[in-house]
Amino acid sequence: MSYDVYGPYIVVVMLITFLLLFAWVLHPKNKAKFDDAANLPFQDDEEGKDTKTDNGRIEK
Repeated sequence: MSYDVYGPYIVVVMLITFLLLFAWVLHPKNKAKFDDAANLPFQDDEEGKDTKTDNGRIEK
């Protein structure tokens, strides 16, 4: 089998995949998960975690 046989179906499969992903992203049930993931970079580090200072010493 070659591209001549499967070629027309590839476009249809890609379109269906795009539409399903689009519906999944916009579904209201997923909003809370996506909001939590979007705010991950802004969350504080864990309390009591060791941190290095600029001069190389470790502070608790």
